[in-house]
Amino acid sequence: MWDKIFSLNIKGILLDLDDTLYSYAPAHQTALQTWSQSASQDLNISIEQAEKEYCIARRWFNIQLKDTGASHSRLLYFKYISEKYGLKVSKVLAWEKIYWDSFLNHMTLFPDVFPFLDKCLENKLQICLVTDLTTEIQLKKLEKLKIDHYFNYIVTSEESGQEKPKSLPFLLALYKLNLFPKDVVMIGDHQEKDILGAELLGIRSYQTQFH
Repeated sequence: MWDKIFSLNIKGILLDLDDTLYSYAPAHQTALQTWSQSASQDLNISIEQAEKEYCIARRWFNIQLKDTGASHSRLLYFKYISEKYGLKVSKVLAWEKIYWDSFLNHMTLFPDVFPFLDKCLENKLQICLVTDLTTEIQLKKLEKLKIDHYFNYIVTSEESGQEKPKSLPFLLALYKLNLFPKDVVMIGDHQEKDILGAELLGIRSYQTQFH
């Protein structure tokens, strides 16, 4: 597939992050377990109940802030839980740190990522990350995975105000790259968010994970 992509007359790559360059679920599950163990002591509830509270908070913000970057904010989830149980706000930042420290430390980059990114540099292709979630944490992921230096630009749903497959994230990426749809390809794992979203704008797309 990569030979086919690099044989195209393109000038840029739009690239997804979560579940495309690394596997999201193992890192999240470990982080959630780590947070639940700590929160269960703070809240005087079971670990299972702490996980349930997380799911309730997540569902609440996914409804209230649907299709926005903020809907993924662990900070909002944990603030919701702390307020529900009458804890002081000082726990919110501590909980967020516990969760994300664990998450970042348990990410594993798929093995084909570095060769692909090196090939992009070799072919002088600009790369723009097009990703849902909040900007700060996505930048931290890139830094932790040691791939941040490959990216010319990053577009998050927090910045664009919309989540994939809506058009604004892709249009903003094209604007930053100063390229047209015919000049780029989109690579991602999700059929609807990455592939359909790109193709609706006339952007060629490839559904894959780098493993």
